[in-house]
Amino acid sequence: MTTKTAADEMMAAREAIAAALDAKIGNMPEWQAFRAADRALLALALSQPSASKSIPIPRPRLRINDGAPIPYMTLADKALTEADKPLTTAEVVDYIGKHRPLPNPPGDRQRVKITIQSSLSKDERFRSVPWQGGRAWWYANRPVP
Repeated sequence: MTTKTAADEMMAAREAIAAALDAKIGNMPEWQAFRAADRALLALALSQPSASKSIPIPRPRLRINDGAPIPYMTLADKALTEADKPLTTAEVVDYIGKHRPLPNPPGDRQRVKITIQSSLSKDERFRSVPWQGGRAWWYANRPVP
């Protein structure tokens, strides 16, 4: 394998990994900051006289849609942002169901609800809060409205 081919292969692998992560965590501010720094470093490296001109500068991509459904937590974040108030697990599940296909059999739907609830509880961005006599999900770093 030549150096040019190896560099091209590495760039292709880097872009494939970045595209996969864009699809999964593309809305996270930390990932967006990392991608901006990555593009800046790559542009800086390519501007150096010794840099290989065969390595293309990747175009910024906000989101790659490879046919994969939008992740549950991305949709949960969008639901809370749009509602601008805490949402119950059922409300989050309903919102997600309107924006991506969910399993039809009742048993599968219950598993999806459990998966979403578990994911919300493990995600550092969200927390369960008292809301209208019950519990609802809200942002961990914001006061409850």
